[in-house]
Amino acid sequence: MTASFVAAGAAATGNNTSVTPGAITGVAAGDAVLIEASIQTASVATVNLPAGWTSIAVSGGVALFGRVWQAGDTMPLISFTGGAAGSDTIARAAAWRGVGADWLTQSSTAVQSNATAVSVAYPALDVPGPGHVVVLAVWRADDAGSAPSVPAGFTLIGLTAATAGNDASQIEYYSVQTAEVDVGGGTITLTGSVTAVSRALLVALKPAAAIAVQTLDLFPPRTQITVTGLTPGDDVTVYRSVAGQRTALRAGSVTAVTDPSFLVVDGELPFGVPVSYVAVVNDLAEYATAAASYALGDGSKAVLSDAITGLAAEGIIRAWDEKGYDRQASVFKVGGRNVVVSGEFGMFTASIEFYFEAYSSGQNFKALMANATEGVFQIRVPDPVYLGVDCYVAVLAARERRFSQDGSDERRTWVVDVAEVEAWASELEAIGFTYQNVDDYYAPSGTYATAAAEFATYLAAEQGDYSP
Repeated sequence: MTASFVAAGAAATGNNTSVTPGAITGVAAGDAVLIEASIQTASVATVNLPAGWTSIAVSGGVALFGRVWQAGDTMPLISFTGGAAGSDTIARAAAWRGVGADWLTQSSTAVQSNATAVSVAYPALDVPGPGHVVVLAVWRADDAGSAPSVPAGFTLIGLTAATAGNDASQIEYYSVQTAEVDVGGGTITLTGSVTAVSRALLVALKPAAAIAVQTLDLFPPRTQITVTGLTPGDDVTVYRSVAGQRTALRAGSVTAVTDPSFLVVDGELPFGVPVSYVAVVNDLAEYATAAASYALGDGSKAVLSDAITGLAAEGIIRAWDEKGYDRQASVFKVGGRNVVVSGEFGMFTASIEFYFEAYSSGQNFKALMANATEGVFQIRVPDPVYLGVDCYVAVLAARERRFSQDGSDERRTWVVDVAEVEAWASELEAIGFTYQNVDDYYAPSGTYATAAAEFATYLAAEQGDYSP
């Protein structure tokens, strides 16, 4: 989501008194609201932080306060400490939309205090990444004239002059960036002003991220979740959400990203139930996809798969009569009594019969058992009403049963003894399309140059559909 400027409220001024900035027309819940507040004796006086607001940047008696706007919010009363008669006070609020929910703690700032001059110098600011809103707030201990210059790339919000006391002024600018553009130090020139001390505050408001999901044309179905609009240094975790229960995706967590985009594949999603995905950024901001249900074949067969390598087989569960649970226990004979020291039941063991109509399907299953990552594969059924079926198992023994002695009948039943286990190690990543898929897709008709012409970025190439 690209950030945008909402509006600014009217400035409030006073003479050594508290002030309440004017309301912002069109502000909505979730918007980022900034207040610049100042007092004319900025070298000795300070601005008091209103309850419920966060201090973003402070330089003496000039401050920027921020808040994620909520329904029912009103502008706060801004008070000051250390002022005197003639100390003009000013406060003005402005709002932006599309700023990340974690901007209050993740934004970058720079401040500068200037000696007496007609112009106002402002500092440099290293903008962390693309999509930021950069706000430049200026204050002078006197009138600022009537025509302040506008730094390149910025838009003037407004100038406020307070003249009830010894005179003071504020100016605010903003820039909504697309690409990352660092701010170099510069100077704001003023027309019709006298010399005065001044201060400048810069803040880069972190943009909101975006999350998207697409279904890969693979069997069994897999989803690819992409989080974009990140700022280098962000921590990100992607969850699968089913019926309000969140499960962290494997390889779906990264600390201090180095790229604005993060992509993860979910090869273990359940079928026939609404599934959504949630990205949590810096343990605070959350971005979610709409819920969608994913189908598995015609609904008559179970899928046995390895989410890591993509190996899979499709068959019918012909028999699974029971699950066995062995409890670790020791029995002690004490005074004619049995004293049992025992643990939990733990996971099951079972004997399962899988039926395959085609010989090739049975061979796929054999290959899965032989090459499954960590010896583990996942059993999933297409209908969620089949309870207690979806699980992860390791094969302890397997027997292939033919329907004809000479093997001429393709049908096979595999009888496997399994033990329920946990899923694969969390650091193992479920793969989607690979460079081999790219090569297979383009080799018959072109070269990598063809792919480069279709995909402008590496992210777009990784998100491509290379199915036959």
